[in-house]
Amino acid sequence: MSDLPKVIPDDYVFLAVRGADDAQFGKPSSAAGQARYMLIRPGMTVGEFLAIDLRGNQPRRADITANTKAKAGQTSANLILAAPATAEARAARAAYLGAAAPTAEADTLEFVAPESSNVEPAGAEAAAPVAVAPPTAAYIAPEPEARSPMLDPKKSRLVCEVDFDKDGKQNGFVRLFHSVHASAYGFIPIPITVIKNGEGPTAVLVSGNHGDEYEGQVALCDLARTLEPAKIKGRVIILPMANFPAGMAGRRTSPIDDVNLNRAFPGDPDGTVTQQIAYWIESTLLPKADFVADLHSGGSSLMYVPSALMKVSGNAKRDAAQRAMLEAFGAPMNYISAGGSGTGQDNTLSGGAERLGIPAIGTELAGSGTVTPAAARVVRRGINNLLVHAGILPESERIELPSPPRFVTVSGPEHFVYASESGVWEPLVELGQAVKAEQLAARIYQPETPWKPPVFLRFLADGVVLCKRIPGRTSRGDCLFHLGA
Repeated sequence: MSDLPKVIPDDYVFLAVRGADDAQFGKPSSAAGQARYMLIRPGMTVGEFLAIDLRGNQPRRADITANTKAKAGQTSANLILAAPATAEARAARAAYLGAAAPTAEADTLEFVAPESSNVEPAGAEAAAPVAVAPPTAAYIAPEPEARSPMLDPKKSRLVCEVDFDKDGKQNGFVRLFHSVHASAYGFIPIPITVIKNGEGPTAVLVSGNHGDEYEGQVALCDLARTLEPAKIKGRVIILPMANFPAGMAGRRTSPIDDVNLNRAFPGDPDGTVTQQIAYWIESTLLPKADFVADLHSGGSSLMYVPSALMKVSGNAKRDAAQRAMLEAFGAPMNYISAGGSGTGQDNTLSGGAERLGIPAIGTELAGSGTVTPAAARVVRRGINNLLVHAGILPESERIELPSPPRFVTVSGPEHFVYASESGVWEPLVELGQAVKAEQLAARIYQPETPWKPPVFLRFLADGVVLCKRIPGRTSRGDCLFHLGA
């Protein structure tokens, strides 16, 4: 059989490793030859796939050679590709593979480690080729509209004190057991409130994903305190301080492992503290939701025009539901993003919701490491109206918007301005201002050599200024402005 292609065709959506001994992937072998599955992102190379720890979708660069060599001595190990069960996908696969394309929904291919793999550790010896045996069964990807299961069914280590199915109002903690010098058998207490009244939709409302973003935390504290079961129909789950260690420290990232929770999804049940939180949210909390709101702001380093946002998923039904949620939330500015440009893409909480097929919106509610009265009004009104929109609160609770919401798009790197040099930067435009391509955006000075002329930066596209950097001191690569078009 032919070598595995260096870049997986876009029509393949799953890869699996199936073998007589899967212990290196955290799963014991079985007579049925159980497999480990993961989603492929478009353009992923085979080398990148092999460097993935399938337990948590986290890079394991140093283990690629050892893992490949270990498999060479096993009795069997199958690398399986599976495509969606649609005629279009099968036709695309057949066109790619040619006349040799099998008719089954999965192909077993002989693996030869690609010479150009960019994940081979420095100084490592070449890995031995691995002959693979035919699979015992093929995995068929779910229909596109079906909700996908969590990629790894392993149970989270976190323990929740509240009963999600019980009517009434419960306050408690999600316990993340964390043994340290000062507390051998202690746990990290992540606060949670569940309010339930009979059958109906479930809203999952999250803030404190980043610890230095306070507007959502203030609004959800108010909601947890004041919302009573008799007022609602359905269930509201409130996670006001998702990254508890970061929230207590007032930092974007956790002081324990320095990991950004909103870049850690889908997480790892056996990983660091932040990775375990991400895994619990995606594997345990999000599957309960009919819709999700993840409340962010600019944090310590950025200031936004109070905004709400959605990422286009390509699923027309889900995207329409998300657009309707934005309209109900009613932020002054709303932007529709294609993802990327440092904004997290699929390793965010919203990316986890997308994997599960759940409509989700986010916010960027001002920032600067503080709470403004205007932003607080926007988020309180928005969450209230989102619950009305879902039918959890009655229509009589709707709060009228002062003006129609405005919609813009963010489609690529041309909508961002980055510092080209380190120094002290001077913005030349204001938040909310309309700008043109080639218009001057900022000057960067270097006070340590005051005789040097400043560096001028220009906008690359027309648009409106959604966001700007707050600290005056900047370093090369910092985001200074973010536009919507």
